[in-house]
Amino acid sequence: MNIIEIKNIDKYFGEGENRTQVLKDIDLDIKKGDFIAIIGQSGSGKSTLMNIIGCLDTATSGSYKISNTEVSKLPHDELSDLRQKKFGFIFQRYNLLSTLSA
Repeated sequence: MNIIEIKNIDKYFGEGENRTQVLKDIDLDIKKGDFIAIIGQSGSGKSTLMNIIGCLDTATSGSYKISNTEVSKLPHDELSDLRQKKFGFIFQRYNLLSTLSA
């Protein structure tokens, strides 16, 4: 059984003439125990895809399921609960208070 199932994900930013497609027809299945790496050139959509997988952003179209639950249909409080219980994040730039250093 897939823990994560992504089908035909598209992501656009902007509107009208400024609309830019950053993800096109992405399919990804992740099963329990899988180890994956998302690699690509700068600007290729890796961070956008990770933000969608981590429920920090939504796809413009397509289907994203976690344990057979369609993520796009979840209310904000359930998305927050999902992030708290199912995901861990390590950000590239993790400074919480940019004016302070240690």
